[in-house]
Amino acid sequence: MAQTTRGEMLSSNLSSAPSTSFSVPESSPDFDPLEPDVDGTGDTSPSIDYAGYEGIDWNRLAGFSIRKHRKRARTGWVWEHGFDIENTDSGHRYWLCKLCHRKKTTITHMYDAASTSQANSHMEEVHHVCKGGPMLPQRKKQRTLLNMVDLDTHQPKDQALMNAFISSFDPLRFQHLLIRWVSCDNIPFHKLESPYFRDLMAYANSAIVDSGSVPTHSTIRDWIVRSFNRHKGVVTELLRRSLSRINVSFDAWSSRKFMSLLGLTVHFLDDEGNFRTFLLGLPRIEGRHCGENLADRVSEILHEYGLEDRVGYFVTDNAESNDTCLEDLGRELGFKKQHRRLRCCGHIINLVARSILFGTDADAFEEDCQADKEIQDEVKLWRSKGPIGKLHNTVHWVERSGQRIERLHKLQSIENTALGLEDKTTYDVVMDNATRWNSSEAMMERAYTLRNALDSLVQAEVTEWSQYVARRTQNGAKPMPKKCRKKPTIVDDRMAAEDWSVIAEYLAILKPLKIATKRLEGRPREGKFGAIWEVLLTMEWLLKHLEEAKLQHERDEEPYLRIGCNLGWMKLDQYYALTEDSPAYLASLVLHPAFRWSTVESQWSDHPDWLTRGRTAVQELWEEYRSLPIEQDTIPEQPTVSRMTTDLDDFMASIRKLGAQPAPSVCSVRDEYAEWVASTDPGDCLVDDPIQYWLLRRRQYPRLSRMAIDLFSIPAMSSEPERIFSLAGQMSKETLQALLALSELPDLDGLGSHGGAEQSKLLRHVLEDYNIWNKSGFYTGDNHGSNDKLCRLLGEHLQARGINWEPRKQRIRCHGHVINLAVQAFLFIDSKEAARASLEQIEGDDEIAFGPLGKIHNISVHMRENDYRWNLFKKRAGRSLGLDNDTRWNSWFLLLDVAFNLQEHVDWYQRRYYENLQDDYLAPNEWCILRETRAFLQPFCKITQLTEGRYATLDRTLFTMDVLHRHYTQAFQKHHDNHALRSCIAASWAVFDNY
Repeated sequence: MAQTTRGEMLSSNLSSAPSTSFSVPESSPDFDPLEPDVDGTGDTSPSIDYAGYEGIDWNRLAGFSIRKHRKRARTGWVWEHGFDIENTDSGHRYWLCKLCHRKKTTITHMYDAASTSQANSHMEEVHHVCKGGPMLPQRKKQRTLLNMVDLDTHQPKDQALMNAFISSFDPLRFQHLLIRWVSCDNIPFHKLESPYFRDLMAYANSAIVDSGSVPTHSTIRDWIVRSFNRHKGVVTELLRRSLSRINVSFDAWSSRKFMSLLGLTVHFLDDEGNFRTFLLGLPRIEGRHCGENLADRVSEILHEYGLEDRVGYFVTDNAESNDTCLEDLGRELGFKKQHRRLRCCGHIINLVARSILFGTDADAFEEDCQADKEIQDEVKLWRSKGPIGKLHNTVHWVERSGQRIERLHKLQSIENTALGLEDKTTYDVVMDNATRWNSSEAMMERAYTLRNALDSLVQAEVTEWSQYVARRTQNGAKPMPKKCRKKPTIVDDRMAAEDWSVIAEYLAILKPLKIATKRLEGRPREGKFGAIWEVLLTMEWLLKHLEEAKLQHERDEEPYLRIGCNLGWMKLDQYYALTEDSPAYLASLVLHPAFRWSTVESQWSDHPDWLTRGRTAVQELWEEYRSLPIEQDTIPEQPTVSRMTTDLDDFMASIRKLGAQPAPSVCSVRDEYAEWVASTDPGDCLVDDPIQYWLLRRRQYPRLSRMAIDLFSIPAMSSEPERIFSLAGQMSKETLQALLALSELPDLDGLGSHGGAEQSKLLRHVLEDYNIWNKSGFYTGDNHGSNDKLCRLLGEHLQARGINWEPRKQRIRCHGHVINLAVQAFLFIDSKEAARASLEQIEGDDEIAFGPLGKIHNISVHMRENDYRWNLFKKRAGRSLGLDNDTRWNSWFLLLDVAFNLQEHVDWYQRRYYENLQDDYLAPNEWCILRETRAFLQPFCKITQLTEGRYATLDRTLFTMDVLHRHYTQAFQKHHDNHALRSCIAASWAVFDNY
């Protein structure tokens, strides 16, 4: 066999490829990608004929000829619009614009072919053609404020004004303000890429856009993470200088991808007397959410910030694992778990409301609802809950049909027109869930507003069913035949007038719980609206409300409301009794100047034993403070903020006057606590901000004010971690932690980027630190453009030091990254970097999407969306199916590998859930496609393993690329009749060939 070079064989393969928008390799009887290039003669490709040079006027191109040799196929869309010519003297290659040459313009537009960037710019700017075809008419250039002032830079004064205007823009300051806006207002990152936002920035100051200060979504993410890392020292210093102890709230959460996270936030008063809340950690929890596991994660965060000796109280929900966690932390840090463990008041209210709505077995009812049940069974389960259950079924029945939703809006419009309210907005129903009571309250509130339209909608269904039954039974003369339509479930869920009355009463009962939740879920910035001292008074108010509701519904014919009020009262009373475990609840109320002991005495007048135990507990807490060394200073008073009042505010205000009455001294020895308790000031009952009250009295009561400040900086709820989780979505824990923490940090500074210039500076420092300038060899990095810039800048710096280092020759691309891009192009051509790398070769194939692969992905997602389904499949198959991700292609290969090993179980699963998976049902022929997909990916997996790790050397690169080249050739031959699969292979080849 005649010896040929790889370059020659690749050229011949590409030239013999079928006519498409790109070239692909075809099989050749003489092709052997593993055969070495023995003669090393380089390029022996045949000369190109005159095809493609029609219309060229050689008389205008003296000294030029057609390109004699081409080592590889020309790539890039610009070659469709240019001639490939060569200077006969220098042998240099040029791109000659066909359009300009054929128009015989006076200027010959010819550009160096080593880079097509100039040719690209010429086609876009002169001919308005881009790689996607003719460009759309460009929007009129936005006039900026600079344009409007119409400065003439040829005039010295105007020139000075122009320079002053431009120099007034500080990119770093702008970056700082942008980060603050995004983090504080939770702006989605992709909004910064909006052309309308960029137009707005350009209008305000063209320097913003011209300087590249408006980042992409990935850049702003990098800025935020770096800014957070830089400001961890700021947070540590704020915590160290805090006036109060550092109170902690934490909660565990599992994402939709089953990643367990622990969100830990801290609450304290800083050295200026401002209430602060920071997210300190969002670590991953390995294993179960048990108390020991949680304690380890919490302890790590506290030690990281040096808070072992500064930690105060812990506000968490009622999970038993939190008790175990705090017992472990108490032993480690030296505190009593009972004293420091506070229960989230919002969680308590949630339990009370669910007891009112769903009875004693609210937890069991929730588990039944979340279990995988047929719709008929779930409907019956809800119907057993009375009017609430019937309304739930009605709302979900409406929401399951787009036609019913549309009909509901029409019925509302008819009602509005009849009332002369044609312009009134129509509404959708609100869906509830079995976890949060306020979703049920919102469902009832909206449904009660729409009750007439809902009744009409359901009545139409009932009428239709009645008519059907009459026809089939001949008006009751015959029994219903066995083969007939199923009775619509909604018929048995029709809401009667009495049912709507019960719903109205439920809303009235739940309203105070809603008010209490809203009041206590905030951040107690002025020592109220979310402070710990409000908990006891709020519970007293709710207990009184439920007692009145019990009496009101004591003689109701239907038991729902009476039983619900009793169960709610019992649940609230249970947790009210548990507040005695920690003195913080009572001590914070006693130290509020507007309430004091006199308020507690009036509320507990029927329970003298409570008072005795309460005084003892508060006194014991004071003993921890009475001997503390204190630094005295003063803090100026801050203005308070007014707000609208509610019934709960009125209740608290009604007992304020009791706080002005002095109480008898609680001990014989005069101390700060005893002095303050015995003192009286008529103005105390008007105090609205207890934090400012005690800050202004730090010199008079240095130790007691320290105790008060510690207590008034405790939040009533652990809602901050839940707020974090509600924002989490698909965001990485690092990005999420940085984003949410930055929203609270003061004085954010701008930072640099991960660009080539920044990396080059860092690399130069490393080379200098280790004194290895003269030993700089090759640089291996991925395909990101910043690495090209890094190498260029590094080369310039080394050249200045007299060291010859050529960036293009000594920059090596990561082989694994190349394989990753090639396979991603095969799997989904619209994938980020792979698409950008191959779009010049691939120009729109409608069959790139690979359906069966998406189906197996959706089946896996369907399993993981429900714990019951996931455990059911795992129990049957012995393992879970796994899940892919959009970053690494091998996750898809592993998903396919596992799917084929568990194929019989996957088939069973999709048959069981056919109704939900009918659009993603894998037919036998689609399993065949997946098998072909796995077969195509197999060599890539093997080669990735062969070339990764510290022992894989560069000599394997060309060898493995030759192997993959042969694999592509064989795949094209094997699948020449399968257009969809061939298109995916071609997309992958275009990327692979590019590298």
